[in-house]
Amino acid sequence: MQVRKAYGETLHVKVAAKEVQLRQMISTTEQAEGLLRAEREARRAAALRDHANSDAVHDVAIEGEGSLTVMQLVVRHALEDRLNMQGPLSNLVAAMVATELLNTLGATHAAGIVRWDVKQANVMLSDNGEVLITDFRIATPRLTPP
Repeated sequence: MQVRKAYGETLHVKVAAKEVQLRQMISTTEQAEGLLRAEREARRAAALRDHANSDAVHDVAIEGEGSLTVMQLVVRHALEDRLNMQGPLSNLVAAMVATELLNTLGATHAAGIVRWDVKQANVMLSDNGEVLITDFRIATPRLTPP
């Protein structure tokens, strides 16, 4: 998987393009499953596109042995990297990050999606102070209504 800065020519905006290329050596069944997972991840993220703390997904394309998800470009850094480089967050910043995460998880749950892998590597801090959750690969639809 690679994420690159790109330019959306139709909308005339800078975007992030997340490309998933499946290995040629895996079986056709595994390739189909991988592409289905990539499409589901994009669909789940798109369901939250209007929430301030989720990546806005603009489009997804599945073709051949890969997928391309086009999403909002936000300059950000993983919380994990921030903690490794600068140490623990201040109480004020930690409380702000926790509040934003809880708001996002509440919106995710309200959209019928259960998030299983909230971790420091999937929490992004943008340069403008936003807290974003990424990576919806193993999020699953909730089976019962709220």
